[in-house]
Amino acid sequence: MTHQAKQLLRQSLKKLRRNLSRSQRHDASIAVWLRIIEQSFFKEAQHIALYMPIQGELDTKPILQTSARLGKNIYLPIVKPEASTLDFYHYTLKMKMAMNQYGILEPPEQASEYIEPQKLDLVFVPLVAFDAHCRRLGMGKGYYDRTFAFHQPLSKPMLVGLGYAFQEVPLVPSNETDIALDKVVTHQAIFENPKA
Repeated sequence: MTHQAKQLLRQSLKKLRRNLSRSQRHDASIAVWLRIIEQSFFKEAQHIALYMPIQGELDTKPILQTSARLGKNIYLPIVKPEASTLDFYHYTLKMKMAMNQYGILEPPEQASEYIEPQKLDLVFVPLVAFDAHCRRLGMGKGYYDRTFAFHQPLSKPMLVGLGYAFQEVPLVPSNETDIALDKVVTHQAIFENPKA
């Protein structure tokens, strides 16, 4: 798949995602949350990274609130444009957030505790498209790929993509810099990386 074809796929799926009604997004987010909280990988994780949704991405608030209620440590990414990577900082429900240049809410660096990506147990990752082998197409900036370049299947942290069923495609083309996920959870199914 050429770069242009990738961009067209990205644009069409982002449009589908943005066009979901509020109730469709809510219902799918709740269905994903109900699947997640039954999984041993969630129950056993103590250090969990989530994302703040934009442009119709699945809402992570139910997972975030459950994690907080269970006493898990929650971390959110802060975009580091100069390094094109993400830094993860501790988050609490009462924390005042700031908007970054992409319109994504981030925790305040100065009032929060940093964790190295390798020390996270579980990372929930947004996606634009995925395939049955858990290859991921993101927004195109490569932040997650660069941040988790060290990741191997079955190593910490577990990378779990969250998406809608319609985001599954026959094949996500990848190169050596693209990091495959360990699992993808949609409102209809859980996909597992066959290499994991």
